[in-house]
Amino acid sequence: VTFIYGDSIVKDSTMSAGHYVVYDSLCVNAGATLNIEKNATFYFHENAFMKVDGVLNVKGEPGSPVVFRGDRTDNLFDYLPYDRVPGKWGGLVFGSTSNGNTLEHCDIHSAEFGVKVERGDTTVQRLVIRSSKIQNFTGNALETYVAHVDVENSLIANAQGNCVKVVGGNVSF
Repeated sequence: VTFIYGDSIVKDSTMSAGHYVVYDSLCVNAGATLNIEKNATFYFHENAFMKVDGVLNVKGEPGSPVVFRGDRTDNLFDYLPYDRVPGKWGGLVFGSTSNGNTLEHCDIHSAEFGVKVERGDTTVQRLVIRSSKIQNFTGNALETYVAHVDVENSLIANAQGNCVKVVGGNVSF
């Protein structure tokens, strides 16, 4: 297990298969690229989140996804694991300077929100989501603001807010 305490990725980096526990935040700074390989699991502590101002390329594979979830591995009740309880961590945020991101074969669940894409240049591809699951949130599952986002073959479900909230931009499903 690798523990991350409010770290920033400042140069191009790769995180391979394994377990990562995130306290506070994990940020990808502008000008840096973070590549995450298949079979990586990120366990976010309460209120922890990931902020991307650079580039995030997540490359899971069928049967070997990259998982973003809360860090509680016990049960709330005998029949209900904390992993199924929404609102246990923050979510993923793509800042206004973040372009060219890919989430492929991801499982993002049980957070306050799923994926937020902040206002940016709509002439540039901001984010592509492929063959992923984004589900189980107390807020919105996918939220885009004046952004160019493409979603292919993905499940976006079970949000107390909106499953999908699009405010302007160029978004295709």
